Amino acid sequence: MPASNIAEQNAVDRLSENVYASTSPPILLGNAANIAYGGCALGVGVNAAYQTVKPGYHIYSVLGHYLGPTLCNRKIFCKITRTRDTRTFATRLVEVSQKLDNGTIRGTVTFLADFQVQEPATLLDFTSIPEGASHSPEECATPKDKAERLLREGKATAKIVAIYDDSFKAADQFLEIRSPPSSMMSETLAGLVKGPTSQDKLSLTSKTTSQWVRSRHPLERESDHLGALAFYMDGALSFLPLTHSKMSLFEAGACSSLDFALRIMSNEVDMVEWNFKEMKVIHGSDGRTYSEGRLFNKEGKMIAVMTQQSILRPQPAKKASL
Repeated sequence: MPASNIAEQNAVDRLSENVYASTSPPILLGNAANIAYGGCALGVGVNAAYQTVKPGYHIYSVLGHYLGPTLCNRKIFCKITRTRDTRTFATRLVEVSQKLDNGTIRGTVTFLADFQVQEPATLLDFTSIPEGASHSPEECATPKDKAERLLREGKATAKIVAIYDDSFKAADQFLEIRSPPSSMMSETLAGLVKGPTSQDKLSLTSKTTSQWVRSRHPLERESDHLGALAFYMDGALSFLPLTHSKMSLFEAGACSSLDFALRIMSNEVDMVEWNFKEMKVIHGSDGRTYSEGRLFNKEGKMIAVMTQQSILRPQPAKKASL
């Protein structure tokens, strides 16, 4: 049954000791291919890992690899291996998989999740600050509002707006997202709009996509907030180099995340309150790209960082006709 909120999307049932299954199917989001959004597997996996640790242990690191596509028409399964349990730390190996029509089990994601109890004291307390959080959430437009504005201004066609809306609308039921006027994702509708932007004079690695985000529904448990965080932080990093180059997913032969590192900097992540995300590309060569997304709370304190290496291939060369 489809989920009605982000907590339901990441919810799991315990099948046996250390084995869990999602209660809702994953969703299609921001992918030209008919495969599920990668954040679905991460959100479910993080929530499953939380079910195996004692209260008071807070997740701070999620490091792993995507092994293959997640399908939208079936549940996600999580097998948990307890690799460390001490008075301070807990580590879980999470193997995410799906059952195929022929009965075989195919792995889709594997990651290590590390937890730590609250430290009694901190020697140093410092943080980086966001570069572009000059507009409040209330001053920023939703993706739908921005697309409709570009349509009215003649900068986007009705077909482009429809494609953009269809690609990203699935997450709108879970998360409220608002983008500052100068965000590259917002200005180009994820690379579908080719006109001038406010960042045209910047180098590719200096351009930014930024957005405010919060859950549309209440979240009760820490695992709900961190599952929502993992679900959200995966978004856009694989195709960010395309967007910042004014190219869309449809202009690439292949674009998909390969590995990821999600680091949580705070034990007090609140995804019901507004948080601000900034994303940049860092490197691209040899058919791979490397991008980073940083998340800050409304007070400007960094609460999470995700980096990803992704595959990015050109479209096959067209064969010459005789």
